[in-house]
Amino acid sequence: MAKLNEAKSTQRAIFDMAFNLKWFLPQMGMPTGFLDAVISKAVQQQTGGRLKLILSGGAPLPPEIHKFMVVCVCPLVQGYGLTET
Repeated sequence: MAKLNEAKSTQRAIFDMAFNLKWFLPQMGMPTGFLDAVISKAVQQQTGGRLKLILSGGAPLPPEIHKFMVVCVCPLVQGYGLTET
């Protein structure tokens, strides 16, 4: 059981490192092709693998969910709060 927990914590550490790197690299104008192929592809397959854009209009998303979706799946556009205008 200890080995299983150790393996999961190692996988989580690798995922967290790749996630943060994939968030940082585009801000510096650098490509993320390798990270897309290795890390994001598995998450994208969980959503069908064909998403190109996500629109959200029901309510504001928590920042951590927005960041996860942008980094691991595809661009996400939020358009809430316009019913009053």
